[in-house]
Amino acid sequence: MDLDALAGVVAYKHTGDSVMTVTAAVDRITLKHPLTSICDLELSGQVTFATGRSSMEVSLQVAKAPEEGQQVKEEDILITCAFTMVRLRTSSVSLPSVISHTCRYHWIPRPRSP
Repeated sequence: MDLDALAGVVAYKHTGDSVMTVTAAVDRITLKHPLTSICDLELSGQVTFATGRSSMEVSLQVAKAPEEGQQVKEEDILITCAFTMVRLRTSSVSLPSVISHTCRYHWIPRPRSP
């Protein structure tokens, strides 16, 4: 899964299937730490700002996957980025507002079986 697809999934989970959104912009991509060894990665994201009418900011993070039950450490964060997602005009439904306890969505790619 690429970052744009993850931003789309986060936006979809936030709005539901009644709103169609597209990527308007990639605001920033920050490389925090280099990847120095092969490891599992955790991709996560959340809606960090929504106007309630037509656009939202989705913040994403790529980090080394933590051990089961552990939180991601600051030194394990590899990339952070922000996407601006906008509602297509085909829908008259407003975007839901962001609530401070909005879920963070996680996706850990698993190796494919041969």
